[in-house]
Amino acid sequence: MEESRLTNPLSVEHLLQVQAHYRSLRESDNFIKELPPKSDWIRWRYLDDDINHKLASVRFEQSPTISIHAYAFDWNDPLLLEGLIRHELLHLVWGASEGHGALFTASEEGWDKFHRYKRQKRRFFSALHSESGREFSYACANCQRMVHLNRALRPNSACLECCKAFNNGKWCEAYTLIRVGDLP
Repeated sequence: MEESRLTNPLSVEHLLQVQAHYRSLRESDNFIKELPPKSDWIRWRYLDDDINHKLASVRFEQSPTISIHAYAFDWNDPLLLEGLIRHELLHLVWGASEGHGALFTASEEGWDKFHRYKRQKRRFFSALHSESGREFSYACANCQRMVHLNRALRPNSACLECCKAFNNGKWCEAYTLIRVGDLP
């Protein structure tokens, strides 16, 4: 399979930030220590401008590609960028088949900065979508998937993906979507 040409690569300044976070995570994180010493085995790029429903993603190819939302580099707390990089690196550690499964979730939530990162992520999404005209952002309490709408959901709305995956497609209180603006 022919590998596609890298589009939308990071600026030199942002690539240097990514490399610094990579080195720092390799030094301090037991899961990330397993990865190669330098980050040049990964292709780094910005997410496409029209993508506002996620902050980063990874593509598993011969040379893995990690895409990061451009505004994450300018966020007022560098922990957001560090957390996004760590999240995507954990996907590379555990592989495509693990997804957001038990091993991945345990390693992500075991990070001592996880709860601060999660708050920054919610704040970033809220700011991102209030600027784009979307006023209602929700997070799944189970999988942390974000849902962004131009209208409010009815109370006790649940994450469709979690209901399908874990409860035969039936509504379950465990997968209730929480309004991001209402979170601490």
